[in-house]
This record gives sequence, structure tokens and C-alpha cells, in this order.
Amino acid sequence: MNSASCGRMPRALPVAAAGVALALLGGGASAAVMSDAVPTGATTGGATTGAGLPGGLGRDHQPGDVFRGLPPGIEPGPGDGATPGVVWAPQAGLVYVVTVGSSSCPLVAEPRARNTTSGSGLALAEQVADIDVEVREPDPHAICTADHVPTTTAVAAPAGKDHGSPVTVRIEGIGRSELAPRVNPGQVGPPAWITADH
Repeated sequence: MNSASCGRMPRALPVAAAGVALALLGGGASAAVMSDAVPTGATTGGATTGAGLPGGLGRDHQPGDVFRGLPPGIEPGPGDGATPGVVWAPQAGLVYVVTVGSSSCPLVAEPRARNTTSGSGLALAEQVADIDVEVREPDPHAICTADHVPTTTAVAAPAGKDHGSPVTVRIEGIGRSELAPRVNPGQVGPPAWITADH
């Protein structure tokens, strides 16, 4: 091996490492829409949950904003704390949808929820909700980490559902619950933790 080839090896290693990192992130598609939340010290089973938001707590979120961790001011759910759920965001007409899964291949909610109660006919109550959220499945070919962490998506509630009374919420393939209204306007509401569909 000559000295010229030895001089090129260190440059190739960072490029290869970057390629491996992108492969582990499932091609980087989910990383482009997700920002790491700043941990605020809340812990779940030894793991820090990011309750801080990009841009701070005063930031107005838009439907489709995604971040790792729980919404601001929300404590971990029951059990091991890695529980899916829905909570009203401070902004009118917006909810935070919490899903749980791999940090490198998160379950991300669609940016707009539907009201599936109107015109539902003979559908079972478990199959419909005032705020019905669909979830995008990760790429089935992606290489995902085996951790179990919360991811939060800002989702637009259907028109007329942010009316100050309890509403039903459902996350596709996860379950259904009742969501209480915000205690005070402009603040995050109490969470509705969801148990699995049966």
C-alpha cells in the first residue's frame, strides 16, 4: 500500500459512516420532518422525555409539526409512561397526538383529523370518533431501532370540535378515549391516554 492510498482512506470513512447513519434512519425521510425536542428533565423509566418544543413553548404549531417526546407540561401516561394519547394544544382547533414506537421509525399522525361520527350509520362506537386520527406507518423496509419512545404530532381537529365540551378521540389501530376540554383557553388541556383496540 502506498502513501497516496493511505492518505485517502480517512476521507472515505466519514462518507461511509454517513451512508450507514442514513440507512439506519430509514433513508432520512422521517428525520426531515421531525425535530428533537429539548429535554426538560421529565423522566420515564430512566429515559428523558423531551417536553420542550422547537422554538419554545410560545411557538405556534401548525398541523403536521412533529417532535420527539411529550407535549409541553404533560406528564408521562400510566404504566411505563410510554402510552399513546391525545391532548388539546394551546392553539384553538389543534390537538397533540402522542404515538409510541421506534425513535428512528416513529409513528406519525396525519396532519388533519376527521369526524367519523356523522353519517357513520351502523358503525360500532369503537370505530368512530369526533376526532379520528390516521397514522402513517413507517417504511416496512427501514431498519428501525428497538426502543419505545413517544412522538408528538400537531393535528388539526375537525371544524367545530374545539367547543369546550368533552369529545371522543380515536387513533387508528391504537384505540379510543374521551378528551376533556382545556381548563383555561390558550393552555394545553388534560391528556386522554388510550388503551389498545380489542
